[in-house]
Amino acid sequence: MRILQERNEDTSGILSLSNEDEILDASLDRLKEIVKKENKIYLIFVENLHEVFRQLEPKVTKNFWRTSRNMNPEQKG
Repeated sequence: MRILQERNEDTSGILSLSNEDEILDASLDRLKEIVKKENKIYLIFVENLHEVFRQLEPKVTKNFWRTSRNMNPEQKG
């Protein structure tokens, strides 16, 4: 959300969503659109990343690590 707000993007639709997961998903989807359109890369540093992975289902975490290891450098981002 912060990146979108700092870019002066309209976030009113995102903020009107009912729960935190929906807000996060919509924010990331919008950021992905911007990245593709403007050919930019954003690095997002997450404090306590281990807590984020702890909350994910084991299957999701396993798929994430397997996918990220198998990607070519051009595909990452």
